[in-house]
Amino acid sequence: MKESPAPLSSLALAWLATTLGASPLSAAPPGNEPAFRCGDLYFQSNALFGLSTGNFGIVRIDPTTGVSEVLIGPFGAGSTYAPNMAYDPYRDRIITSMAPDSVTTDAYLIDAAGNADALGISSQSISNFAPTGDGRIYFTINGGLAADVHYIDATGALHQLMDVTGSAPFQLDATVGNGTLFHGMIYEPGTQSLFIATPAAVIPCSTSDTVNVHKVPLTPGGAQVAGPVQCAEYDVDALNSGEHPEGLSRGPNGDLFLVVDTNSNNQQPRMLRVEPAGATITSYAQNGSYLGAAATNAGCYSHVLGRAAIVDSITADIRLFGPGEVGNGTLMGVVDAPGTDLYGNNQQASLVEIGPIGPHYGLLGDTLSVSVSAGGTQNWSIRTEATFAGETYLVLGSLTGWAPSTSAYGLALPLVFDAYTTLTAIHAGSATFPGSFGTLGTEGEASAAIVVPPGVVGPSAVGVVLYHAALVVDGALAGVHATNALPLELIP
Repeated sequence: MKESPAPLSSLALAWLATTLGASPLSAAPPGNEPAFRCGDLYFQSNALFGLSTGNFGIVRIDPTTGVSEVLIGPFGAGSTYAPNMAYDPYRDRIITSMAPDSVTTDAYLIDAAGNADALGISSQSISNFAPTGDGRIYFTINGGLAADVHYIDATGALHQLMDVTGSAPFQLDATVGNGTLFHGMIYEPGTQSLFIATPAAVIPCSTSDTVNVHKVPLTPGGAQVAGPVQCAEYDVDALNSGEHPEGLSRGPNGDLFLVVDTNSNNQQPRMLRVEPAGATITSYAQNGSYLGAAATNAGCYSHVLGRAAIVDSITADIRLFGPGEVGNGTLMGVVDAPGTDLYGNNQQASLVEIGPIGPHYGLLGDTLSVSVSAGGTQNWSIRTEATFAGETYLVLGSLTGWAPSTSAYGLALPLVFDAYTTLTAIHAGSATFPGSFGTLGTEGEASAAIVVPPGVVGPSAVGVVLYHAALVVDGALAGVHATNALPLELIP
């Protein structure tokens, strides 16, 4: 039987004491610099502005409206290897490999305004970016048989991932050409591992014509491999017409999500769920049959929508699928920016979601904006795990953003501590934040909200984004779970 939840005052005061040492902190005024919005989707393709290669670009897609706008491009060339894009919450930048001058390829960090800074890893074909959230970004340098993994640290210094002995570079399978080896890589903090997707039998896997996912454990600090590599296999296409992973992303309830491209329009389980602890693969959803199912060459899981999002390069749209869904899914109805076609058929493409690093998600909202003049409510659905049933939760907020995280009760809470954090802690459960403090239900769930009355917030607040995340603690005030950060934009 779970203990009764700590009184609100005790939990709020303990939060303030552990974070501030009882010292007040004033909120910094919202900056004018554009920032990435948690939950937005970014699509990158070498054929973004036309049917052929040589039109590299990146667009932002609002998942709730489908409206897109160009972030960067067109350029003459990007990387010829996919997946070729990731979001780094440590730097609040997108990282990709491209050649803005159509000649020299480099890895670039791109801010929310489209400004790009080169990392200085020029004349290399780089892809499979895997940020960790603490400054490290793993990636592969493609070409030849030297299937090495490199990474930069928080200072930007370049390193090579070493094998379990620490004396030689790690190679997943030195007998397979790197260009055909890596088809997606992601860092999973819950197991401190890199997960690598490959399209064919690669050591230690044994079966050909299957999708392979390799779990590579890392030492603390991530400089070398910590132990044996595990491999899980899944046969997406029983006719063996070719199975090519197209990127790993964070999925529902702490799992990973993998999209697979095949050469068939038939109904197939091209959306897979990877459980990190056991490195097991199961079907998430099946798309097809329809024209274009054979070109499912990019996708990710959307935590804002609670559904998988895969690119349909025939209709220049995105199809949404819930768990266990079969068929055509639901078209998002992407409204393209001028001159943008969201093409990617038979091209290298990537789709990523902006979000904080971490093994846990679990805070969903029914809207991403509220009017300051008319008022409104963002209803929250807190979804954790049944093992947390009866534990105490508290929803906190930030005006500043979600990165870098704040240490709270031993957890990394994806909120930047400011005066709004104090406000949400002290007034938790009030009429403004109903249900934001309480105990989780039998399935580790709860409902809460933020209520913005009409006219209470002045017009000067238009454009401000509030971020909220839920923290779960046990009876001894030890942190056991932290959710994602959910945005709420104040609009006219």
